[in-house]
Amino acid sequence: MFAGQKMAVALVATALAMVSTGAISQEADASLDTCRQLQDRIERLDARRKGGGSAQKMDQWKRQRQVYKDQFDALRCRHWGNQLR
Repeated sequence: MFAGQKMAVALVATALAMVSTGAISQEADASLDTCRQLQDRIERLDARRKGGGSAQKMDQWKRQRQVYKDQFDALRCRHWGNQLR
C-alpha cells in the first residue's frame, strides 16, 4: 500500500470507531410521531406515580420514565414544541 492509502484507511477506521462509540453525535431528529409516543409514555408513568403504589413499583416507574426522558432528549424532540401538545 502507498502512504496515502494507509492514511486514508486509518482515517476511515478512526471515523468508524468514533461513530460506533458515540463520540460523534447523531444528526437525525426523531419524527413527530415518535416524539409523541415517547411523551405519552412519560405522561402515563407520571400518572401512575401520582396514583401511588409500592415503593418498588414507584422506583421501577421512575427508572423507566428516566429511560424515556433520555431518549426524548437524545432525539431532540423539544424542537417539535407545541406540536407535541
